[in-house]
Amino acid sequence: MVEYFLKEHVGVDDVFGTELQVNRHGVCTGLVQKPAGILMGKKKVEALRKIFTNGDIPDVALGCGDSDYPFMSFSKVTHTQNCVISFVF
Repeated sequence: MVEYFLKEHVGVDDVFGTELQVNRHGVCTGLVQKPAGILMGKKKVEALRKIFTNGDIPDVALGCGDSDYPFMSFSKVTHTQNCVISFVF
Protein backbone atom coordinates (compact mmCIF):
# COMPACT_ATOMS: atom_id res chain seq x y z
CA MET A 1 0.00 0.00 0.00
CA VAL A 2 2.77 2.47 0.88
CA GLU A 3 4.80 1.42 -2.16
CA TYR A 4 1.85 1.99 -4.52
CA PHE A 5 1.13 5.43 -3.05
CA LEU A 6 4.76 6.55 -3.23
CA LYS A 7 5.22 5.34 -6.79
CA GLU A 8 1.89 6.54 -8.20
CA HIS A 9 1.40 9.83 -6.33
CA VAL A 10 4.85 10.98 -5.24
CA GLY A 11 6.86 9.73 -8.21
CA VAL A 12 9.28 7.55 -6.26
CA ASP A 13 11.18 4.98 -8.34
CA ASP A 14 12.05 2.44 -5.65
CA VAL A 15 10.73 1.66 -2.18
CA PHE A 16 12.38 -0.51 0.43
CA GLY A 17 11.63 -1.15 4.06
CA THR A 18 10.73 -3.70 6.70
CA GLU A 19 7.91 -5.89 5.39
CA LEU A 20 5.14 -6.88 7.78
CA GLN A 21 3.26 -10.18 7.52
CA VAL A 22 -0.31 -10.14 6.26
CA ASN A 23 -2.58 -13.09 7.03
CA ARG A 24 -4.79 -14.87 4.49
CA HIS A 25 -7.60 -12.39 5.20
CA GLY A 26 -5.40 -9.41 4.28
CA VAL A 27 -4.98 -8.24 7.88
CA CYS A 28 -1.54 -7.10 9.05
CA THR A 29 -0.34 -9.34 11.88
CA GLY A 30 2.34 -6.94 13.13
CA LEU A 31 4.99 -9.65 12.71
CA VAL A 32 8.05 -9.04 10.53
CA GLN A 33 8.15 -10.87 7.18
CA LYS A 34 11.02 -13.31 6.82
CA PRO A 35 13.68 -13.89 5.50
CA ALA A 36 14.54 -10.17 5.21
CA GLY A 37 13.77 -9.32 8.83
CA ILE A 38 13.98 -5.79 10.16
CA LEU A 39 15.66 -3.41 7.75
CA MET A 40 18.00 -1.31 9.86
CA GLY A 41 21.66 -0.42 10.18
CA LYS A 42 23.87 -2.14 7.61
CA LYS A 43 20.87 -3.89 6.03
CA LYS A 44 19.65 -0.47 4.84
CA VAL A 45 22.99 0.16 3.10
CA GLU A 46 22.79 -3.27 1.45
CA ALA A 47 19.29 -2.45 0.17
CA LEU A 48 20.46 0.91 -1.20
CA ARG A 49 23.42 -0.69 -2.96
CA LYS A 50 21.00 -3.03 -4.77
CA ILE A 51 19.06 0.00 -6.03
CA PHE A 52 22.02 2.27 -6.83
CA THR A 53 24.12 -0.15 -8.87
CA ASN A 54 25.69 2.28 -11.35
CA GLY A 55 27.85 4.10 -8.79
CA ASP A 56 25.29 6.85 -8.21
CA ILE A 57 24.22 7.62 -4.63
CA PRO A 58 21.08 9.24 -3.18
CA ASP A 59 21.03 13.02 -2.90
CA VAL A 60 19.57 13.14 0.62
CA ALA A 61 19.13 10.66 3.48
CA LEU A 62 17.05 11.47 6.55
CA GLY A 63 17.44 9.30 9.61
CA CYS A 64 16.32 8.92 13.19
CA GLY A 65 19.29 7.77 15.17
CA ASP A 66 22.44 5.70 15.54
CA SER A 67 21.11 2.73 13.57
CA ASP A 68 20.61 5.01 10.54
CA TYR A 69 24.19 6.34 10.36
CA PRO A 70 25.49 3.52 8.11
CA PHE A 71 22.84 4.13 5.45
CA MET A 72 22.98 7.91 5.83
CA SER A 73 26.70 7.88 5.07
CA PHE A 74 25.78 6.42 1.67
CA SER A 75 24.23 9.73 0.47
CA LYS A 76 25.42 13.19 -0.53
CA VAL A 77 23.58 15.07 2.25
CA THR A 78 22.42 13.64 5.59
CA HIS A 79 20.20 14.85 8.40
CA THR A 80 19.10 13.23 11.66
CA GLN A 81 15.88 14.01 13.44
CA ASN A 82 13.83 12.44 16.21
CA CYS A 83 11.33 10.58 14.06
CA VAL A 84 9.75 7.23 13.33
CA ILE A 85 10.63 6.77 9.66
CA SER A 86 13.70 7.13 7.45
CA PHE A 87 13.75 8.62 3.96
CA VAL A 88 16.17 8.66 1.05
CA PHE A 89 15.82 11.07 -1.88
